Amino acid sequence: MDRKYFTRQELYDLVWATPMMDLAPTFNLSDVGLKKICRTNDVPVPPRGYWNKVHASRPTEKTPLPRGQTDRQIGITIKEPSPNSKALRQSAERTFSAISVKKGGGASRIVRALVADTKRALKAEVPDEKYGVVKSDHPGQFFIRVAPKSIPRAISLLESLLVACEGVGLHVDRNWPRQAALSLGTTSLSLSVEERVKQIPHTPTPEEVAEKRRWSFITYPKYDFVPTGELTIKASSVFPAMVKTSWSDSPEAPLETRIHQVVQGLMVAMEARRLEDHKADERLHAAQIVKANRQAQEKQAEAERAAFERLFRDADMWSRVEQAKRYLSAIEQTISSGHPNFEGASAWLRWARNRLEASDPLKTIDSLNVPGAAVGE
Repeated sequence: MDRKYFTRQELYDLVWATPMMDLAPTFNLSDVGLKKICRTNDVPVPPRGYWNKVHASRPTEKTPLPRGQTDRQIGITIKEPSPNSKALRQSAERTFSAISVKKGGGASRIVRALVADTKRALKAEVPDEKYGVVKSDHPGQFFIRVAPKSIPRAISLLESLLVACEGVGLHVDRNWPRQAALSLGTTSLSLSVEERVKQIPHTPTPEEVAEKRRWSFITYPKYDFVPTGELTIKASSVFPAMVKTSWSDSPEAPLETRIHQVVQGLMVAMEARRLEDHKADERLHAAQIVKANRQAQEKQAEAERAAFERLFRDADMWSRVEQAKRYLSAIEQTISSGHPNFEGASAWLRWARNRLEASDPLKTIDSLNVPGAAVGE
């Protein structure tokens, strides 16, 4: 996203020179969003019907810009346009046209094994007491939740869908975290087949009525839940709002007759997921660059702090060495005058001068480079 800045006067001139419906899209905003920005910054906008009068060459009245900070900067964030469904469909067609398409043939070995495992898991389940359905959500399988009598149809629908998906180049991945998934390259999405359950008012049974008469505090359910036999295929992931992610039975066209439509929808959803993942990777890369730059700045600041502390330590040591050298010179002058207390002090003077030479920062310093700069800069 980018950000542009305008003064109140500049924004005022823009909105009175171009209709909101034409100006707002240049910022990837709606006309309502741009009007809100103007209202927040006390910038008047043309009233309803203003541009009709302009086009009809009728007299118009321009609302003056109220007094204020006309040079104040107003930031408008230029949002990235979200791909619409048509753009996603075209992008998906380009992506899938570049891959090899499986011609003919039945289910692959991995699809046959997945379907058999799912069927076996569903038949082993006990129907839920509340909704009357069984479900399969084991690792390496797609999520299925249907009534027992709908198991054969759900299994057949799943197999037909997976065969069609493999036909356009999608792969069935049973090693995806938690569930199986359809994948293309590094992009994956999972599927589910679920039966719609309708809610109906509960009719008390004779047993419940008798129990209620006997014990007044007894309650029974307000509603019952009944499987309808209507199945829905869902793509399980996070997608932009315009991407269709579910397909259901209809009285005119059950899902079995619309497998190709579901596959096309999954292709669009896969492309949307790929674009979202790409944006996420770009955001992560940008965040990593910011983090690396911040760490480099912190390292530079620490190096400068350490060099600054060393500067004062060396300056202090140099001052002490220079003072000690003057002290030794004074001792030598005293010795040369024949002072009796300093007889035989020549060995000590040599030791003292050697230690001072070794401690002198001017003699021991290795470089005078700016911290973080290349040698010679």
